Amino acid sequence: LGVGEGQNGFTDFDLDRTPSREEAVTMLVRALGKGSEAAGLEKTHPFTDVPAWADGYVSYAYDQGLTKGISDTTFGAGAPATGAMYVTFMLRALGHAAGTDFTWDDPWALSQDCGIVPDGVDRENFLRADAVDVTAAALSASLKGTDTTLAEQLIAQGTFTQEAYDRAFQTYEEALAEIAAND
Repeated sequence: LGVGEGQNGFTDFDLDRTPSREEAVTMLVRALGKGSEAAGLEKTHPFTDVPAWADGYVSYAYDQGLTKGISDTTFGAGAPATGAMYVTFMLRALGHAAGTDFTWDDPWALSQDCGIVPDGVDRENFLRADAVDVTAAALSASLKGTDTTLAEQLIAQGTFTQEAYDRAFQTYEEALAEIAAND
């Protein structure tokens, strides 16, 4: 959904800045098709530093085991989300457990094995654009212990259609052909 409207009238996704922890969790929850559900949730997380607008998203992610705080009562809202944090969120969404399958502060080996960190993702200076790239790559990753991809699961849940997925991830040649057909 972005951060608002740019001067050109289009959505401003603010892709060239580091996401905050609550923004990263919000991006994850929306990518999983649970944004509307989460936005309406009452606060169920134990954190005292989450802004009201993010309470539902953090509650959803916390209740689903996708995120934890930096302490028992502090989420770390406003702090930058590192690449390791976002990849950890995504690995959990794929069914992997921190402490068992990987460590939250070094998820890189498993994330490479799963194919969710494309070339070009900046692990050190992680930006919102990098979160988009990781999320897009994760759609093709298999859920832990299955041959089902995250995209297939989301399609089965009605989050989006196969046609919408195919259109969003069409090849460059297919996109050019579509543009040419529209002249």
